[in-house]
Amino acid sequence: ELSLKELEPLVDAFTCSSRGIADFVRTVVKKPVYYIPDRVNLDIISKQKQHKGLAKKVGWFGYYHNAKVVLPSVLPSLSKLGLKLVVISNNKFNPSSDYGVEIENRMFDWEVFKDDLLYCDIILNPVPLTIGKFKYKSNNKSIIAWASGLPIANTKEKLEQYIKSEEREKEALEKYELVKDKYSIDTSIKEFKDIIKKICETKKIVLQ
Repeated sequence: ELSLKELEPLVDAFTCSSRGIADFVRTVVKKPVYYIPDRVNLDIISKQKQHKGLAKKVGWFGYYHNAKVVLPSVLPSLSKLGLKLVVISNNKFNPSSDYGVEIENRMFDWEVFKDDLLYCDIILNPVPLTIGKFKYKSNNKSIIAWASGLPIANTKEKLEQYIKSEEREKEALEKYELVKDKYSIDTSIKEFKDIIKKICETKKIVLQ
């Protein structure tokens, strides 16, 4: 396991992708700790979902061990709304009770991941009742979905709202503008450059 105290003498600063991780690292090390959110390259995620008609498929993507924690509790809502669940993960999600929900498992593969996302109408990102380690997670899943023109639903109410294509389109356009404004990788590049510049000024190093 990585020891932050052993690593500390070798670096000038630490960067973290979530506030939870940054807050924890600050309790361990004395070097500066910066929070730089996960962001996306909009040149790579260049295609957005075109919303038409009523939603039929909701997607979830992530590691299988997280799927086992968060997905069983949303199945009753999906059943009532007549929605199909598409799980994009490193293993198949086969719950003991599916509540009559049709579940399609797709193995996570970066080569086809963008197409798998666009196959869905809404992306699920439910928050577990017991937060625990989830407080350390970044919001990268939401950002990826928004960049792909897909609304995020983390409650039953949001699922119901996004059944209509007009609501999905409205949310998708709004969140895509947010991604362009705050979550483009260009912003991360600037923040990293600013940190490097600050470190160099502190150590009196002249940048070439």
